Amino acid sequence: MINGKAYVGAGIRNANEHGVVSGYSYDPVADSWTPIADYPGNPSIGLCTFVIDSLGYAGIGSDGNGNYFNDMFKYSPATNSWTRIASFPAKARYIDLSCFAVNGKGYAGAGQTILNGIAANAYALGDYYMYDPAGNTWVSAPGLQGPPRSAATAFSFGDSAYLVGGENNDGYAIYRFVDEFKPIGMTCTAYDTARIYDTTHISVNDTLFITITVGIAPNTTLNTLDVYPNPGHNQIYINTGNYASMSGYTLNITNTLGQSVFSSSVNRQLFAISTSTWSPGVYFLQVINPNSTVATAKEIVVQ
Repeated sequence: MINGKAYVGAGIRNANEHGVVSGYSYDPVADSWTPIADYPGNPSIGLCTFVIDSLGYAGIGSDGNGNYFNDMFKYSPATNSWTRIASFPAKARYIDLSCFAVNGKGYAGAGQTILNGIAANAYALGDYYMYDPAGNTWVSAPGLQGPPRSAATAFSFGDSAYLVGGENNDGYAIYRFVDEFKPIGMTCTAYDTARIYDTTHISVNDTLFITITVGIAPNTTLNTLDVYPNPGHNQIYINTGNYASMSGYTLNITNTLGQSVFSSSVNRQLFAISTSTWSPGVYFLQVINPNSTVATAKEIVVQ
C-alpha cells in the first residue's frame, strides 16, 4: 500500500510464460484498476517488496526456470517511474513475503535458492540485510534465530518486525516459528520454536536444528545449522545458515567407535554428504570451534 492505493504486479501467468512484468494500482475509493509502468527488472516471481516514504521497492526473485536475481528497483507513484538502486549484496534468491520496512529502512533476507544451478539442490536461507535509502547502501543485519526458511510472512508493528511461519526446502515441513527483529540494537529473537509438519507427505523424517553461539564476547551471535533428513538414508544435508560467521569452525561426523566418517571446515552454506557406504546406526555430528574444542555434538541416524 502506498498513499491509500494497492499495487500488484509481476509473477507467473501460465506454464509456458514463466515471468511477467506488468503491474497495476488499485484505488479502493473509485474501485478501479490502473496500469502502471512495467517492472524494469527480469520477469520474476517471489519478489522482495517494501515501502519507505511513499516509494515502493521491489527486486530479487526468480524467473521460475531456476534463475535467481539480486537487482533492486524503487517505484515512484508520483511520476509512475522506476529507478534502479543498489543490488542486493548476498546470494540471489526467491524471497516472497519475507521483506519489511521499519523506521525508514528496508530489510530483505531468508528465502530459497539452488546450489550449482540444479533445481533439485534447493536450500533455504536465514541471513538478512538492511537497505538505507539515504545512502543507497546495504549492510548486514541479524539473521533469523529460527531455522532458515522460505515463504515466511513478515509484517512490522511499531519499532519491531515479525517473521512468521514459512517452510523448508521441499515444502514438506511447515514452521510456525516467530522471529522478532528490533532495528534498535539490531537484534533478532526467536519467540516460538515449534514445528508443524505436513504428515500427508512425510512420516518419520525430521530436521535436526543445532543452535550455537559464535564469535567472541561481547560480539557474539547465534547461528542455526539444519541437518536433514534425520534419519537419513543415502544422503544427508547440513545447512550451516550464516556460515560466514563460522570462520575457523569444523564439522566432524564420527561413528560409535569414534572413527571420523566426514570432516570439513565450514566453508559453504550447504553440505550434501553421501551416506550410502555408511553402516546403519547412530552417528555423532560435532561442531568444533577455532580453538579445536567441541562446541556441540548431536546424534544423527542413518538407516
